Amino acid sequence: MLQKLHVRAPNLTMFVFAGRVIPILLAESVKISEATVDLATSSDCFNYVFTDLVDALSHVPSLSIGFRIETKVINFVKNQTMLTNLRRLVLKIDIVGSPEVTGGILRLAYLLELAPALEELVLHMHCFDSAIDGEPREDAYRPHPHRHLKTIKMTGFYGLLGQVELALYLLRNATSLERMIIDPVVRNNWPIPPMGGAKQNIDRGTSIALNKLSRQEFRKVLDILY
Repeated sequence: MLQKLHVRAPNLTMFVFAGRVIPILLAESVKISEATVDLATSSDCFNYVFTDLVDALSHVPSLSIGFRIETKVINFVKNQTMLTNLRRLVLKIDIVGSPEVTGGILRLAYLLELAPALEELVLHMHCFDSAIDGEPREDAYRPHPHRHLKTIKMTGFYGLLGQVELALYLLRNATSLERMIIDPVVRNNWPIPPMGGAKQNIDRGTSIALNKLSRQEFRKVLDILY
């Protein structure tokens, strides 16, 4: 079983990895323009993604990562390494845990600090629990204005409270935002639930998005699909 991946390929332009959480070292592969990492894990691996993987892929302009997070996990370690070259980020996220707990999902707000030049953010989410209606906190995470992010897409928006608070945070802090798409349908390329069985969650996600996010201040940039 692979314990560590150390790549020595100075002319490598694309990196693809699928497997369990292991140390990855790409020190000499500075020409990589696109990287895709899909992690097979049954536990929250936010810290691994935003410390170990960020360290390994800090120079990459286009990045796609699939991983799992838990809603109840709040604390995380901020990385000293920044994704200064990152322009496009796609995250395919399985979300497990109590739907009324927000901290685990809201950690994703840290992306605005971590990737200061980010222009496009895609969050493909797959929630394993139905949403419970609640009132989102308007100050759930400290403000961090981001001046380059122009496009945001959130799919699998079932209306979990953490999803709502994250969407509000991104809408308020992405100061150059041109368009944000909220899509309740799961599109994260993992096994997608049948449309019939997911319809209740999709309808609820649409209703919550319309009730909690559809505000006059966001009218010019927000597009809720239903």
